[in-house]
Amino acid sequence: MSVMDAVRRVLRPYYKAAFPASWAVRSYSQEGEDILIGPLLEHIQAGFYVDVGCHHPYRFSNTYRLYRRGWSGLCIDPLPGVTEAFARARPRDVVVAAGISQEPGELEYVMFNEPALNTFDPALAEAQSARPAYHVIQRKKVATLPLRDVLARHGVGQIDFMTVDVEGLDLQVLASNDWQRWRPRLVLAESLSARLDTIFDDPLYRFMVVQGYAGVQKIGRNILFLLDEA
Repeated sequence: MSVMDAVRRVLRPYYKAAFPASWAVRSYSQEGEDILIGPLLEHIQAGFYVDVGCHHPYRFSNTYRLYRRGWSGLCIDPLPGVTEAFARARPRDVVVAAGISQEPGELEYVMFNEPALNTFDPALAEAQSARPAYHVIQRKKVATLPLRDVLARHGVGQIDFMTVDVEGLDLQVLASNDWQRWRPRLVLAESLSARLDTIFDDPLYRFMVVQGYAGVQKIGRNILFLLDEA
């Protein structure tokens, strides 16, 4: 070991204490989900993700850290301006400005002063409207498609990671996939129940178990599912 290497080893703990940002790991997700999924996907180089409810290229994004590692994917959200924002910040991604539903149709899209709360779920929209900090700024009809149709139209093959965050209708989005054709290795989806003692009775949890997935982590309201290949 050289003298300089020995000096660096001695000084490293003091440097980290004085400058914590130099070694801290940055998360772009709302609750650190992208940090927790990292070890489960680190062996996949240039993987492919599907991000339903992508919201923004990096704000509250579960896929931006993967994008920075060389991944790319299909990002879906009816939020106005989402296509242009991703084109600037994440040009490798394909963006679909649409809503997802179990069958082709049209749903009312409720938009808030905080766009992360935008939803097709009328009950959740009403509950969010009652919170003092938030209010509805626009309602409009949006054409919706099943996830399986969107994936097929864009020629999607193997999916390594799927994240779903659509404010209240995650189960409907998952149910609109063709689970025989598209079986991501890892799926992250939001359950409105944050309690651990009721997770096994959660309809979304039960649905994913039937599809052959095991719940491996609970992160706030999100559940991380790993494909059970045993």
